[in-house]
Amino acid sequence: CDQGGECQLQDLAVGYGGSGSRFKESKRIVSKKELGPLVSAAEMSRCIHCTRCVRFGQEIAGVMELGMAGRGEHSEIMAFVGSTVDSELSGNMIDV
Repeated sequence: CDQGGECQLQDLAVGYGGSGSRFKESKRIVSKKELGPLVSAAEMSRCIHCTRCVRFGQEIAGVMELGMAGRGEHSEIMAFVGSTVDSELSGNMIDV
């Protein structure tokens, strides 16, 4: 991961232990999509669907630009139909 130990998920993994992964299923493949000029969706296969980016847009930036579509293993974070992520704070969505 490019965060290099500076994210809450990695801190929890180290804190609770576990030397190997129990994940036997194949990894999901996410097609590259265009979310907007300030947001790169190149690494969406690393997304764990925590919805922090969606909540940041709604609660901090005050805009509804991202949402969760689908259910279960078919869910994905995406821009609403016919729109892109254009707010001035949208570059920060990926950093949370």
